[in-house]
Amino acid sequence: MDFDLIIIGAGLAGCCAGITAAQNNLRTAVISKVHPLRSHSVAAQGGINIPIDEQDIELHIRETLASGSGIADADAVSFIVKNAQQSVEFLQKCGSLLQIEQSGELARRNFGGQKVARTCYYKDRTGLSLLNTAYEQALRAGVQFFDECEVFDIQLKSAENNLHTIKTWKKDKGKILNFTSEFLLIANGGYAGIYPRNSNCLGNIGNIQSILFQKGIPLIDLEFVQFHPTGLTRSGILLSEAARGEGGYLLNSQGRRFMTDYDERAELAPRDIVARAIFTEIEQGRGVDSGDGRKTAVHLDLRHISRDKILEKLPEIYDLVLNFTGKDLSQELIEVAPTAHYSMGGLPVNANGQVLGPSLTPVDGLFAAGEAACMSLHGANRLGGNSLLETIVGGFLAGSSICLSKKKADLTTPLLPSLTLDRFLAEAEKTRPEGNGIFSQKENCNLTLPQLTTILTQFPAQEFAQIAPNFSFIIEEIKQSLANGAGIFRDQSRLADSASKLERINASINQIFSQLEERATAKASTDTTSRQSTDSLLAQPYLPAAQELLDLRCHLILSQLIIESADARKESRAAHQRSDFPTTDTNFQAHSLIYLEGSKLMIKYTGVNNGQE
Repeated sequence: MDFDLIIIGAGLAGCCAGITAAQNNLRTAVISKVHPLRSHSVAAQGGINIPIDEQDIELHIRETLASGSGIADADAVSFIVKNAQQSVEFLQKCGSLLQIEQSGELARRNFGGQKVARTCYYKDRTGLSLLNTAYEQALRAGVQFFDECEVFDIQLKSAENNLHTIKTWKKDKGKILNFTSEFLLIANGGYAGIYPRNSNCLGNIGNIQSILFQKGIPLIDLEFVQFHPTGLTRSGILLSEAARGEGGYLLNSQGRRFMTDYDERAELAPRDIVARAIFTEIEQGRGVDSGDGRKTAVHLDLRHISRDKILEKLPEIYDLVLNFTGKDLSQELIEVAPTAHYSMGGLPVNANGQVLGPSLTPVDGLFAAGEAACMSLHGANRLGGNSLLETIVGGFLAGSSICLSKKKADLTTPLLPSLTLDRFLAEAEKTRPEGNGIFSQKENCNLTLPQLTTILTQFPAQEFAQIAPNFSFIIEEIKQSLANGAGIFRDQSRLADSASKLERINASINQIFSQLEERATAKASTDTTSRQSTDSLLAQPYLPAAQELLDLRCHLILSQLIIESADARKESRAAHQRSDFPTTDTNFQAHSLIYLEGSKLMIKYTGVNNGQE
C-alpha cells in the first residue's frame, strides 16, 4: 500500500487536498474512520464566510483578528480570507449548492462578531453541500479512499527510512492495513469530542494528535476550546448560530432576553461571550429546567419567526429539535446550554501547512490542514463561519504545497497562486519563558502510554475480558474530570483537582497496559499458530474492546495536555477564562507550545504576528 501522499481524514480539508494532489499526478490515498460523507464536515450547518468585496475583505480580516483576542496571526488570517472567493468558487463550479438571491447574488446571513452579513449558506446544511462535491471531485481525480480504517500507529520518516508508515485497522474486515508514503497530511479534525457534552461526531477525539505527540511532535494552543452557546441539553447536539442569525432570542427563567446585559451585539456577540453569558445566568440561578429536574439551561426562542421561514432557512435545525426533543421550535421554547464545539489548537503548521517540530522547524514530509492544524487563523476564539473556510482554503493550500515539494510546480489546479507567505509562527524576540504548569513541574511527567500495537495485534482476545476493566467507564471519568477542570471557567483549584484525578487514572492504566503488553509479547514468542491474526483484539468480533483501548489513549493524553496548558496560561483570554486570573496579560500574548523532551513535559510560548507590530 505505497502512495506518494497519504491523507488521514476524509472531510473537506482532506478531500480538497486530495483533489489538488491527484490532479497533479500524485498517487493519493485517503484514510478515514468513517465513509467520507459521514465525516464531521457535514455537521457544519450555518454557513461559510465569503467577503462581499475588496472593502469587506479588510473588514473580515479585522473582525477575525479581533475575535482571536490578540493571538490570531495576521498573515494566516489575510491569506485565508483573501483566498476565500477563489476556493469556494471552484466547488461551486463543480456543483456545490449555495443559496442564491433573486438578484443572482449569493444569499448571506448574519453571524456573531461580524458587522455585515457575509456568511453564505445552503439552508442549514452548508457543510453537507460542500463535502458532497469535494468528495465527488476527489474520486474523479483518482483519489483512493479507505474508509472504516482506524489509525493506531504512525512511524514518521527517519534517517533510516525515507517513508512514513501508517498502521491501520480495517474495522469492518478485522484486518490490518499498512500504508507507506513520502508525504503525510493530517486532516482528521479536532478534539472537542473528549468533553462529556459536545457537538462533535464520536470520532473527533484527536486520536492522530495524541499519537504524534507521543512521537515527539508538539501541539499548540490546546487550552483554547470553543464552547458553542446553543447545544441541546441532553445530547449536546448543535443548534447552529444560524438560528440566532435568522433572529432567534435567548431567554432566562424570567422570560427576559439577557444578552443585552453582557454585550451590545446581544445574541450575535462572539461565541465565547454568549457561552459565558449563558453559563453566568445558570450559575446565578436564572437557568431553566434542562429536562432532568436541574436548572442548567436557558431557552432558545424562535416562536416569533414564521414556520415557513424556519422550514426554508433552518430545516435541519427544525428536524433535529423535533427528533431529539419532540418539540416544534416554531411553537415551543427549546432548552439549550453551551457545548464543547471546536478546538482552536492543534498541530502547529507554517505558512505552507507543514507541521513544525519543537524547535519550530518543519518536519520532513508531514503536513496538516483543517481543524487538526493550527495556522492560528482563529487565535483564542473562532469567528462563526470561518471553520468551513479554513478547511477548504487550508486543504487546497496543503495539497498545493505538497505538489510543489514533489517538484510538480506546473499545477493543473492553480487554486492558490502564491504560497510565499511571510513566516508567522516564530520564536524571534517575543519568545516567552517556559510554562510552569501542573505536570511540567515534575521531572518525570509520565504522560505517555505504552504503544498499543503489540496489545492490539497479538493479545488473545478471549483472555482480554478477564484482565482488563471496562474502559468505557474510565473514558467517561476522564471526560468528566476534563470538563470540571477545563470547562468554560477555570481556576487553580479545579485544574489541580482534575490533574490529580487524571494522574491516578494514568498510573493505573499504564500498569494495565504494561501487563497486557508483557502477556502479548510472551504469547507471541511461544505461540506459532495463526491465532493472533484471527483472534486478536483487532479481529472483527472484538471490535468494541479494541476501540475502547484506542479511544482511552486519546482521551487520557489530550485531557492531561489541555489541563497542563490551561494551568500554565495564567490569564483570561477569549475561550480561556481563569476566575483566579480574570484579566488579559500582555505577557501571555503568545502561542503555547507543549511537547515532550525525554520524559519531561515542556511548555514554551512563541511569538504572534497580530498585525500590530
